[in-house]
Amino acid sequence: MLHMQHDSVQAHRLLFTDNETNARRLYGQADAPGYFKDAFHDLVIASNKAAVNPQQTGTKAVAHYEVTVPNGGSASVRLRPRCSSGRESALSSSSGASQIKDQGRLRSAAPEAFKDFDKMLTQRRREADEFYAELQRDITDPDARNVQRQAFAGMIWSKQFFYYDVPAWIRGDANLMRIVLELARHNHTYEDIATKFFEHFLHIVEAMNNVGGEGIGLWDEPDQCYYDVLNLPDGAWSRSKCARWRDCSPALSSFSTSHLRHRSPA
Repeated sequence: MLHMQHDSVQAHRLLFTDNETNARRLYGQADAPGYFKDAFHDLVIASNKAAVNPQQTGTKAVAHYEVTVPNGGSASVRLRPRCSSGRESALSSSSGASQIKDQGRLRSAAPEAFKDFDKMLTQRRREADEFYAELQRDITDPDARNVQRQAFAGMIWSKQFFYYDVPAWIRGDANLMRIVLELARHNHTYEDIATKFFEHFLHIVEAMNNVGGEGIGLWDEPDQCYYDVLNLPDGAWSRSKCARWRDCSPALSSFSTSHLRHRSPA
C-alpha cells in the first residue's frame, strides 16, 4: 500500500504498464498487442487512456497526481509505502474528506502512517549528511562537494544493486559472446549469432575510439580509464575526468578467444 498526504492534490491514481518497446510506434506494427513503456507519456500528454493496463498489473507502475500550483506558490505530496493486508486499496490518501474507491468500498488513509514522518525524514537527512561529510572530508570547495553529491545521488536513486564478481571475471566468467562461441562449436546455427555479437563489439569499439568520426576517443591513456567526452559550443572537446565505477566497466566484458581458435568450426 502507498499512503499519500497532501493539501492540494485534485486527483490521484496508480497507472500500470509493461517495460516493453512500443512496437506500434517504433516498427509500425499497428496490431502489436500489449501495454508499452511509453504508456504513461501517452496518457498524461496525449490523454490516451487505452495506453495503460486497466487491470492495474504490469512490470512498470507510477503514482499520478494532479496538482494546481499557484504563481509563486508551492505544493508538496508526502508518500509512505506500507505492507498491505490484501484487503486494502493499493493507494490511500489523507486530505480532509479525500477518499478512493476500493472494490465498491471507500477507505480513507490511516493517520498513523505519517505520525513520525517528519522525525524520520529529518533523521535520514542527518544520516546522509554524515555519510557525505566523511566521504568528502578532503574536498574543501563547497560547490565541488555539491556537484559530487548530486552525481552520486543520480547513480543510486533507484537503489539498484549491481554485483560484479571481479575474481570470476578474471577467471573467465561466461558472457553472451563466450556462450555463443561455445555453442557454435557444436551447432553451426550459432555461427551467425556469434558473428553478429562480434560485429556489435567492433561497432562499440569504433564508437568509443572515434566519437562522431572525428577521432575523439573515450580512453585516457595516462589514467588508464574511460571518461565521458564533453562537446563544447566552439567545436572543441574535453574529457570529463570524473572517475566512476562505470568508466572502468567496459574492461569487464573483455575476454580472450585464443583458446577457441583451434576448436572453432571451419
